[in-house]
Amino acid sequence: MATYKFIPGNSPRAFLSVRRLRSGTSATELAVLLPLIVGLCLVAVDLGRFGYTYIALSQAVQVGSQYGASRDVTSFSESDWLDQVEQAVVDEMTGIPNFDPGRLNVTISTVEEPDGLNRIELDATYPFDLVIDWPFVQNPLVLRRTYTTRQFQ
Repeated sequence: MATYKFIPGNSPRAFLSVRRLRSGTSATELAVLLPLIVGLCLVAVDLGRFGYTYIALSQAVQVGSQYGASRDVTSFSESDWLDQVEQAVVDEMTGIPNFDPGRLNVTISTVEEPDGLNRIELDATYPFDLVIDWPFVQNPLVLRRTYTTRQFQ
């Protein structure tokens, strides 16, 4: 903002008229920039929530896969083993605000390798709901993570 200096000989009315010309500038700037600032804040919130949920899903899939790899599975105990591995994934995801276990889809597959141990592949999907329906972005976003590990016991 320009600073006006009062010079003797100039009338105070001239000084006041210049000031009156700029009286609504700040309000206009606020009206133009406020929607942009609010929009940027909402984008930041959605990106932060997305990153947090994606990292939590990645860790949950890894924990579930390692849980399954550390326990022996037979054809007799396979259904209990699958339930325990899935429960390990759900337990790891419960830290997410508004987490709904019914929306988490976990697929567990095992392949027996020549050495007699299993290779465990765990695939999980979870729908992520955006705060605002952004144009050109589908809502919900489906997050998907896959983790493969060898059984070590």
